[in-house]
Amino acid sequence: MQWDAVKRRGIQKVLQKVGLSEKSSSDQVFQQQYDSFQHLGTFLTTLRTSVKESGQTCDRLGQINKTLGGQVHSFLQAELAAGETEASSTGEIIDFLHGAGENPTVANQRVDQLQEAVGRFYNVTNDIGVTMVRAMLNNLGNNVLRPIQRDEDMNSMTKKMLEENEKLTLDYDSFKRAAQGASPQERDKQEAKMRAARDRLEAHTREVQEHLNERQQMRARLVVHSMVAVINEFHDYHKHASSLLQSLGELLPPLLASYVANPDDLNAPVRSHMSPPSQGSRDRNAPTNGNVNPSTGYSYNNTNTNTPNPNNDHPPARSRPSSSPPDRPSSPSMSSHNRRVDSV
Repeated sequence: MQWDAVKRRGIQKVLQKVGLSEKSSSDQVFQQQYDSFQHLGTFLTTLRTSVKESGQTCDRLGQINKTLGGQVHSFLQAELAAGETEASSTGEIIDFLHGAGENPTVANQRVDQLQEAVGRFYNVTNDIGVTMVRAMLNNLGNNVLRPIQRDEDMNSMTKKMLEENEKLTLDYDSFKRAAQGASPQERDKQEAKMRAARDRLEAHTREVQEHLNERQQMRARLVVHSMVAVINEFHDYHKHASSLLQSLGELLPPLLASYVANPDDLNAPVRSHMSPPSQGSRDRNAPTNGNVNPSTGYSYNNTNTNTPNPNNDHPPARSRPSSSPPDRPSSPSMSSHNRRVDSV
């Protein structure tokens, strides 16, 4: 019996393909309903792919930014720690940060600000790049990706129902063709089979329509829910990131005024605008008179003619203040490496 049905449907499909038998067209309402159902499903699949790609990109970018923050933090921490040793090879960085001949209190305050900014930058890149990204991905997974996946898991049931409907349609078309070509003696029998096949097809089609209607409503709700959830996660992530970055931005104005120069000037020799020393190389630890350029730490119109002591091969040791500076919000990872110098 089952083999007869398979054979009958196979023959009918071939005849319809070569144009030797008519194919029943789907009900227009049913077809529109199915097209709308597929339309929503296509959007959900596209949305799921885009959400995954967006999340993966945010995760990669967060890891890169975390690495960047760690590199900047580690470098400055190492430079200031090494600067505590007089034989340090990083003296140029220390001298630049403190400025030649500048008021030690002002210089120390500016270094404190730089340390605080770098420490906060490290913490912010870690919070945004790791903690917040993971929270966002977790929420997107729970609120968007998993519900869409559950909807797609239901497609197997829908597919079986549609395949069964197609089989019943082939049965109806086959019995209809047989009834049309039957002899008068067989016509009543074939028409009875045709009517029974039509009844089975119509009953099953109603079941499929009810199933599609239910799933279509679920998909419409899921589509709207997913769009709002994605927007909400996007908003929350950038809102919290903006809040963290705002606290970092509060530290930037004095650093921008002190350290950021015209990009075209960065490739010019730093000392090219300075008056050459009277003999030998200038001792970077010697006091300097004149106006100090806060963006470079070097003086203009230098009138100091002091030269290094020819009898002393080593520059004088950098002294440190006798008292600690006023309390300030400290970066937990760098507060133990504050570089303080009373004379440079």
